[in-house]
Amino acid sequence: MGKIDKNVSQEEMRIHIIDILLIGYIGIGFLNLCLITEEGIDWFIIIRWGVLCLCYVIARNLVNKRWMLWGIGLVGALEAIWAVCQQNDWIESNHSLFNVTGTLGNPGQLGGFLSVVLTVMFGLYLLYRQRKFIRWLILSFSLLIIFVLILSDSRAGWLATLVGCAFVWRAWNRIKRTRLLFRVSVGIVVFFLCFGGYYYKKKSADGRFLIWRVTSDMIVDAPLLGHGVGSFGEKYMYYQARYFKSHPLSGYAKIADNVIYPYNEFLHVAVEMGMLGILLLVLIIMALLWCVPMRRENMVYVGGFLALIVFSMFSYPSYVLSLMLLFPVLLGGIVLRKGVRLYSIFAYKYAWWGIGGLGACLLGKGYYTFYLLEENIEKLYSDSNSDIVSANEYIKLHYDDLKTAPCFLDLYAQYCYKTFPVSESLPILKDAARIVPTSELFCDLGNLYKEAGDMTRAVEYYSLASCMIPTRLLPKYELFVLYQEIGDTLLARQVGETILSAVVKVESTKILKIKGSVKRYLEKE
Repeated sequence: MGKIDKNVSQEEMRIHIIDILLIGYIGIGFLNLCLITEEGIDWFIIIRWGVLCLCYVIARNLVNKRWMLWGIGLVGALEAIWAVCQQNDWIESNHSLFNVTGTLGNPGQLGGFLSVVLTVMFGLYLLYRQRKFIRWLILSFSLLIIFVLILSDSRAGWLATLVGCAFVWRAWNRIKRTRLLFRVSVGIVVFFLCFGGYYYKKKSADGRFLIWRVTSDMIVDAPLLGHGVGSFGEKYMYYQARYFKSHPLSGYAKIADNVIYPYNEFLHVAVEMGMLGILLLVLIIMALLWCVPMRRENMVYVGGFLALIVFSMFSYPSYVLSLMLLFPVLLGGIVLRKGVRLYSIFAYKYAWWGIGGLGACLLGKGYYTFYLLEENIEKLYSDSNSDIVSANEYIKLHYDDLKTAPCFLDLYAQYCYKTFPVSESLPILKDAARIVPTSELFCDLGNLYKEAGDMTRAVEYYSLASCMIPTRLLPKYELFVLYQEIGDTLLARQVGETILSAVVKVESTKILKIKGSVKRYLEKE
């Protein structure tokens, strides 16, 4: 774990301005979680925050901060090696559509992680450039990481790497005559990287613009205190449905999909914690830049932190544990000026070992709970009846835990829809719709209400599912069939004409069958 700072006695811990701001940010988040969040306190969020706080406290009080830089570099090198093995089909990828993910969920997450690592490796190269062996070792690992960063195909990762490394280089070479030229050069490169990145994956970029546009409506509805911690995924799809209902001719309809991430952490904080949360977050960044002495080792930490901030503007690191842990480690690794010390509090001897052990226990408990949930969800889809029975029993006993894991809850809801009668599956699907709403889930709920004879609710859910993602024809078709069954030919015709004129992403066989069925009905009428 390392030694505690020698300038701080083993009985004392000093608090600085950034610590005060972080305490304020966490305090507001906790009050938000208790008072505003509709679902009440999510203990997994508390555990996650606790782990982050503990990592920050430990990182902040270690003496040899350089070892943490080496630790980040080593983990990044191992990730790169793992990714190369995946590229050569020696190790299975974590995503069905991509060969290279490292130990993370997709290439984008890997690219963001490696952007921070590459910034740190660049700083270490500058720190050790007088030592030939270490310099060549760092250079070798850096080239490997660059190769994997190329494989990840992450635009945000490259932009974050550029900004982070440019900051480190600029801090290292404080020469006045190159200041303007350097800034202009970096600005031009960033501009063309953003411009080229947009057209390189235009649909993906437009998808983010849609998410940010809809997210702005969420912020307007709760600007000061936000909607509550963890509320983005619970409410976003309702706002997207409202947007397309108000803008039926929007060009964004072609690229709309189910969304659970905001792809911008600043907007994420604004939605869940309001402008008050954003203000504290910005103050933390500003205090960091103002209070940090220009020591070269410090600048490596700040460069890595800035790379992570840049990546956060286009992705969702707070949803990914590996990326999330970088925040407290990088922030805690920065040494502040002595003049910004505000207050001192007492701490017991060897307290840091206890803090580290508590953090490990919390993290282990969270991982173990998620492991058991994942294992039992997989059992539901096995061929063994005994496995299915035991999995159902486990999930019933730990249903509250399941509701804190939206991805598993969604899979369980799909299983219940196909397996259980309406009376048993309907409450579970309603829980899932409240926590992780998707167009497909609302369409399934419409089918259940239709089977239960509640046509009014069925129409409501079909209509909402259709507005959430306008290019999905199945909700419209189910609504079209329902109107036929209840004898409302006028509404059936209106929905049928909408189906025939709708633009879809892919003209699959299923889509052609739906349109053919609707066309035959309209021709008879």
